[in-house]
Amino acid sequence: MVLIGISHTRFGIGVGRVNINIIFGLPIFSIMTASGMLIASSLIFMNRETEPTDLKSKKLTLLGVILFLSAVLISIFHTLFYNLNFLNLLLLSILGTLWAFSIYYGKNSEYKGFLVFGIISLSISYGIIYGAALNSFLIPVHIFFLFAGTLTLQLSKDLITNFKKKPEKDINGIFYISLSLDDTKIHRISLLSNLIAILCFLVPYFLNIINSMLYLIFIIPTLLLIAIAVILHMLMNTEKSYYKTIRLLLRASLFLSILAMILGSV
Repeated sequence: MVLIGISHTRFGIGVGRVNINIIFGLPIFSIMTASGMLIASSLIFMNRETEPTDLKSKKLTLLGVILFLSAVLISIFHTLFYNLNFLNLLLLSILGTLWAFSIYYGKNSEYKGFLVFGIISLSISYGIIYGAALNSFLIPVHIFFLFAGTLTLQLSKDLITNFKKKPEKDINGIFYISLSLDDTKIHRISLLSNLIAILCFLVPYFLNIINSMLYLIFIIPTLLLIAIAVILHMLMNTEKSYYKTIRLLLRASLFLSILAMILGSV
């Protein structure tokens, strides 16, 4: 995702600067994403009745914090040594604040399940804005829409994957493999996320995206797949469920949206 942000803002800053931002941006984003995944995993193990799961949660949290601080240190070196603007550090600090609140307040939150998927989705999609911030202090408006579209589509896909799932224990009975979430809430939030994704992926075509034609060619099938998923969402009820089909549609649309964003920067 960080490559998408960098490629959409690469003009006017020089090839050398772009290459440096790719060299540093990729590992920073990878470490940052890994830290988010670990924080999300730690929330799953919190408040379990067995001591091993509580210990595992603490270890995951500690490792997530260490990875995030490592990403920050690399980013500070990257920013100071190559005289970048401090927007990328500001974005990292915002993300770190969100991680801290998630660790502190997510432990006892009744919405912990949704928080886990929110962290995962944000960890993946945040790279679009971060990559753009490496190149320019003034981030193009369409970048925010691409970020929001990716975030909501990823969130919808992850939520619908958990639809109708029940908690299961591993062979040792130590921890739950999947989170138990309210299916009605999953359905509503996933539907809303899909509608937001359609809007967010449509708007960049009318803004200053680099290659609007290539973007349009690949974003049209993306929007069609999401629209079909929305229709199936509306047809779902307690007796008839299309969540498996919706899950496949969202996976395909996520792939096509990434392809559209990449080609839209060519």
